[in-house]
Amino acid sequence: MLSVKTLRQLAGHGISRAGVACGVFDGVHRGHQHVIQRLVSWCGDHDATPVVLTFDPHPRAVLTPDDAPPLLTLPNQKLNLLAEFGVAAAIVIDFNRTVADLPPEEFLATYLLNQDVCLAALCVGSDWRFGRDGTGDTAFLKAAGHRHTFNVFPVEEVCLNGVEVGSRAIRQALQAGDLDTATAQLGREYVLAGRVREGKGMGEDLFHCPTANIIPAGQMLPADGVYAIIAHLNHPLDVVSGFSAESAIPGVAYVGTSPTVTPGNETRVLETHLFDFDASIYGKPLAVRFVHRVRGDRTFTSLADLAEQMRADIATAKTLLAKTIPHHEGHEDHEGKTVK
Repeated sequence: MLSVKTLRQLAGHGISRAGVACGVFDGVHRGHQHVIQRLVSWCGDHDATPVVLTFDPHPRAVLTPDDAPPLLTLPNQKLNLLAEFGVAAAIVIDFNRTVADLPPEEFLATYLLNQDVCLAALCVGSDWRFGRDGTGDTAFLKAAGHRHTFNVFPVEEVCLNGVEVGSRAIRQALQAGDLDTATAQLGREYVLAGRVREGKGMGEDLFHCPTANIIPAGQMLPADGVYAIIAHLNHPLDVVSGFSAESAIPGVAYVGTSPTVTPGNETRVLETHLFDFDASIYGKPLAVRFVHRVRGDRTFTSLADLAEQMRADIATAKTLLAKTIPHHEGHEDHEGKTVK
């Protein structure tokens, strides 16, 4: 997706009239999608290009760094998801204290008004706030739109099962291991991606259960425990959707500190065991889709007890995943090798 710093820069890319949706858009969940769909629909009817205005880093990482939320999507993942919903370009503002302290009118003037591209409409969530102390709201935007002749469309929040869809609610669900709620609010399974790195080899040495370990830098890990997952090898790290069924590799993932194997360790890890897969994939990109939670984490009295539980976890995960992906005798890996 085309990414710029101000609306003016879009003129150099042939854009003369734009509708803009504003927000952080972390996760690009169903609430965000509702805003984007409203924008894209209006732009299609009014000869305007759909654009988003967003921020990097997350504003709370600047305003309340000790309470900054872990990201649901990394910046490029977010832009790719927005593009899938029809957004043509993004204004990505480098968020800092200076930006945070701009009065709302100055914020609009700096990034959106009196530039070489006509601002035709702004589309925002109905409770979106911006500018110094969050004083810019939809009432302010409507008044500004009247003065500067652009339309303003506040979009009501989306609710599922009586709960408002939002990034915070999704984080809370993931923190509780509630994948059903997270998946429903995201509109897709939660995905973590990274390059496979070498671990300590304990999975294979101690349990004959080799693992592919990744570090999804900056993204939120779900609650400690064991999960049934579907992995995709060599899928682009900045794309968290559009997975092909042919590339699906079922498996089981562990998130936690491995208290039985490494007592006293405080570093959380993501380790995945891919079923019926024996190819070397160190250094390769791996995307992990969290499909079902099998159980929470626990400390076992012995490695033998842990090994027995791991065998039970694998059996449970296979049963859960059998309802998600078609059963097959084997699959081809990305080097054309069939593994069984």
